[in-house]
Order: sequence, then C-alpha cells, then structure tokens
Amino acid sequence: MRNVILGAFILPCFYSFIWFSVYGGLAVKMQRVAEVALTPSDQVSLSPWYDADLGVVHGAAAGGKYQPPSCATMGYSGSTPVRADAIALADLGYYPLNCRGHSGRIYDIVAPYFGIETFLVFLILVTITCYFVTSSDSGSFVDTLTSAQGHEKPAAIQEIYWSWTEGISAIALLKAGGGDALTTLRSISLVAGLPFTIALCYSCTATLMACKEAAGDKDILEARPWSTSIVDIFIAFEDSKDKGGRVADLVISTFAPVLPLKKVGTKIYDTPAAGLAVGIGMFTLYVTAWMIIFIGHGMENSGSGFAFGWSIGWALYVCHALALGALRTEMRNKYGIYGNIIEDLAASLFWPPGVISQMGMMADEEVDKPAVNTTDVDVIVDGPGTEMTKNSRMEA
Repeated sequence: MRNVILGAFILPCFYSFIWFSVYGGLAVKMQRVAEVALTPSDQVSLSPWYDADLGVVHGAAAGGKYQPPSCATMGYSGSTPVRADAIALADLGYYPLNCRGHSGRIYDIVAPYFGIETFLVFLILVTITCYFVTSSDSGSFVDTLTSAQGHEKPAAIQEIYWSWTEGISAIALLKAGGGDALTTLRSISLVAGLPFTIALCYSCTATLMACKEAAGDKDILEARPWSTSIVDIFIAFEDSKDKGGRVADLVISTFAPVLPLKKVGTKIYDTPAAGLAVGIGMFTLYVTAWMIIFIGHGMENSGSGFAFGWSIGWALYVCHALALGALRTEMRNKYGIYGNIIEDLAASLFWPPGVISQMGMMADEEVDKPAVNTTDVDVIVDGPGTEMTKNSRMEA
C-alpha cells in the first residue's frame, strides 16, 4: 500500500507540478518575448502592458479579454517567419508559440539553449517514447487481466495479442483519418477525462474505506451501512433483493424527488410538515436550476441576450448539492452510518438521484436497528486478545 500511495499518487502529482511549472513558465516567457519584440510600435495597443505609475492595464486586456497579436502582425506567414526581425529572433531560438505548429512547440521551447539543445531534444524524444511504450504496456496488461477470467498470471500470448490489437487499431485510425483523426482522438480523450475524474473521486473514497476495513478500524466496522449503494445502477442492481422496486425507486427519485425527500425530512426532523417543506424546497431549487441553465444557454446561443445567465442556474445547482449533502450528513448522523461531509457533498453534486434514492430507502428502516457490517474481512482483532469473525459480526 505504501508503494501504491507513493508511486501512484504522490510522485506523479509532484512530477506534474514541476513539469508544468518549469515548462509552462518557459513557454509564457517565450511568448511574451516574441510579442514585445515583434509587435510594431504603431500597433502596440494590440498587446496589453502594465503602467506601474498609474497601476492600470492598457491595450487589449483593458477590455477584459486578452488577445495576442496576430501572426501576420508579428511577421509570420503560417508558422514560418518572413519579416527580417522575426527571422532574426527565430535565429536566437525565440518564436511566438501561438503561430507555431502544435506538435513542434515542445521543441521550440528548448531552442534558445544553444549547446545543449540537441541533448534536450534527444531527451524529449526518449521520454515521449518511454511514455507511449509504458502506457501501451499498462493498457495491454489491464485488458489482459480483464479478459483472463480471474487468473492472476495470464499467459504471455494473451498480452501480446492485446498489444498488437491496440497497436494495429491505432495505426488504422491514423491511416484512415490522418491528422484529423489524431485531433479527434485527442478531443475524445479530453471529453472522457471528466467522467473519469468523477470516478476517481468515488474510487479514492472506496479505497480509503476498504483500507480501514482491512485494518480493523472500529469506526467503520461498528458503523451501520447504507441499505443500498448510490451507484448500484452500474452493476445492474445485483445486490438488491427487489430489482424492480429498486429501479422504480430510482426513477421516482429522478423525476419526482419530492416523495423520497419528504420521507427523509420526516425521519430526520420528526414531523411530516418539516418533511414536506424539505421535499418541496429541494425540488423547487433543483427544477429552477435546470430551467435557468437550459434557458440561459438557449438565449445566449440565439443571441437574444441573457449572456452568462446559465451561470445563475449552475450556482443554484451547486446550492442544491450543498443542501442535499447537508441532508445526507444529517441522515448519516441519525443512523450512525460511517462517512464524511466531503463524501456527502461530492455524491450530491455528481449523482443527486442516487443520493435521494439511497436516503429514501434508508428512511424506510428503523433508526435503532442493530448495525450489520458485511465486510469481507475474515478476522478482525477487537482489542487485545479478542477476535471477532465475520459470521459473528453478521449475527450480532
């Protein structure tokens, strides 16, 4: 576990911080040097500058939006310098990066370092090659384990098969689409990163809980579990005794959340009136947020005004998530369920129907029901010289 935390969490974050700080700083420096050196004096207002005496920004940034000078203004035709001063600056290794090709910018940044430029380019090529090789190997290994039907050491020929399959697929995509295919794949990877980020948030929480269970921590082993998971939709509700009822409950929580929220409010605050107020209030906030989001986007796209009005809707949606997270925290405290407020807020922000359904089903159970934790840990040490087996915990 120590190696996983150090090698998979801490070191990559530290390396990424150093990489973006150094390389990003050099890129910003090169761009600013090129803009200052190549922008004609009669068009200097195109490039923003700071007046230290007056404490104000002049130029394009004064209007609230920075736009770099055009490539033609800085003496470039496409990505090639054509004006004398632009050619002279390029000979020194400095380029306006917004005018250069996307794939070559990483090499442009090391161009000013004469004497070691060749070594740096070679190091970049080696690093990129290692990155692609190790990434392909990792992907092939994951595919091999997934298709190995539980075998911890699958046959080598299986990993070779997946490596060749992935490589041939990539070659076919690039051959068929050329540069456009690479741009498309890059865009798809960026779009797919958002749901993966959400999944990582849940994975971190699940990993922490699994580690605490394996270590025998009392705060989680003696806590009461939720009656259902908020993401059991992804496993086809296989842990639910009544799958049809579970699906119906999730549909109701999605389109008519007033009903389960009323049960939750009544259970927490002990009065039906309070439960009804919670249900109506949360539902009104949720619907209002989505209406403003859709109307705001529609009006902005049609050019009928209300620019950035959708941001009001997203602000209301975040308020709804905060209120729902606070309600889930109250529910956990009342039933003695393990968790934390960060987990409650994240779940409420990314999957509110699942949270509402989970709390609604929990509200159907008695508050003082004995806690049952069905962890897969076989033996838990419960104090010096005392052991509690899994079966004895389930029978408690």
